[in-house]
Amino acid sequence: MSKKVISIILGLTLTISGAAFAGCNKKDDSKSASNKITVEGKKAKENKKAESTKDEINDPTSLKYVPKEQQNVKDYKEETQTIGNNKIKVFKGTFTNADNVFWIGGKKLDGHGSADVMKIFDSSIKNAYEASVNEPTEKLKKLENVTVMKMGADDLSSDKYALINYTKPYSYDGEKWHYEVCKVVKADNTGITADSGKKYNVKDIGNTVMTELDIGKNLRKYNPNNFPKDTLIEVICEKGRPYQIDRYCVIK
Repeated sequence: MSKKVISIILGLTLTISGAAFAGCNKKDDSKSASNKITVEGKKAKENKKAESTKDEINDPTSLKYVPKEQQNVKDYKEETQTIGNNKIKVFKGTFTNADNVFWIGGKKLDGHGSADVMKIFDSSIKNAYEASVNEPTEKLKKLENVTVMKMGADDLSSDKYALINYTKPYSYDGEKWHYEVCKVVKADNTGITADSGKKYNVKDIGNTVMTELDIGKNLRKYNPNNFPKDTLIEVICEKGRPYQIDRYCVIK
């Protein structure tokens, strides 16, 4: 084969290879551009969704609405306490009251706030008037590390809660009764010893109304098993003697 023919064949081969390579590059460039458009489109869609979710969270008319005070709160805890034969539902975390809707730990509690669905236990209470304010006052609009107890068994269709901001025992006088709020240190066959230093002897509380607000029943027989250590109780006294003991939940 002559050198001229060989040169022609090599020239054609290089031309075809170059064209094929250029075609591949063009195809790869096209694919890369397509991928870029897909990624950017997906990102734009995600940003739009995030923006939409943010709008819903900040819109009081939306079902996804979360008040600003609760949007970055992540300390929600829920537990079921067993006291005696009863189960008590308890929530813990940062509490806020936004337009009479109760939130704790970033979650909304069932039921809307009103004067008959929230009982307040706050160690700063000094008189019957403060204790009778069932809706959280301005001071109680936001509280950290509190306990909220659902009052009423699940089958009692109750949406009443007890907000517990307890740091120390306290007492106050009402029109008729004297109220003592404290925690159980020890309960045995001799009676109840409270963190206030007071002892409620069994002879004084043997026939006292024992109100178990988690099950909605009143009992008249003292049982130390119903008062484990750290249980919050409210003792209502008449003429210096316990008339009624309301039992709540264990708080630590």
